Amino acid sequence: MTEGTGLRRLTDDGFRNRGPTFSPDGRKVLFYSDRAGGYDAWTVDVDGIGLTPVTRSRLGNTLVNPVWSPDGRTIAAGSVDDGQRLLLLPYPRSPEDPLPEPAPPPGEGLGCYPRSWSPNSRKVAATALRANGSFAGILVYDVGRRTYSRVTETGSEPVFLRDGRRIAFQDGNALKIVDTGSGRTREILRGDERRVLASFALSPDDKDLFVIWSVTQADLWLMDLRPKK
Repeated sequence: MTEGTGLRRLTDDGFRNRGPTFSPDGRKVLFYSDRAGGYDAWTVDVDGIGLTPVTRSRLGNTLVNPVWSPDGRTIAAGSVDDGQRLLLLPYPRSPEDPLPEPAPPPGEGLGCYPRSWSPNSRKVAATALRANGSFAGILVYDVGRRTYSRVTETGSEPVFLRDGRRIAFQDGNALKIVDTGSGRTREILRGDERRVLASFALSPDDKDLFVIWSVTQADLWLMDLRPKK
């Protein structure tokens, strides 16, 4: 169990800095930010220096959820302006390089945004989105074939396990694992009416699960309004 020490703030500004993920070598953090106007992908070293833009898109563009492939050669991201479609950015790249054409849409009127890569960097797990923004299950995009497979009808935030076959994902107030080969799903963790699953992460070796709970509670306090003598 970790002690939670060594907390370090990497950004300290008025911008919206979101969706941090580590580079494959653990030396950088990839995230998206509106610090240049629209949302773009940025990196910063783990010591908080070396803030660098990865993309510099047109004003008002929205690029979200950038995720580095395990081999370090590609960054997957979601492009809101292209109808929530998947972008695959070759890396390294200059921020002045034009954005590539997005991957084909998933079909059925769905969009998606990426969450994780398979260990062999050949597939991307993504959350499917309906036109109204609601979750529509888990998709897996095959980079070589440029095709999607629908893994579940519900859930969001899919994370590949090390075996490249199973995916952990959040489904409402429960954490589940689906086998992409058989389609079988099992629940491994569930919240309750006072404790809501907000987010989760897996360690690279799949041995540790990190969970953020949103807890509802209320405490009683008594205030003495009498003036002090």
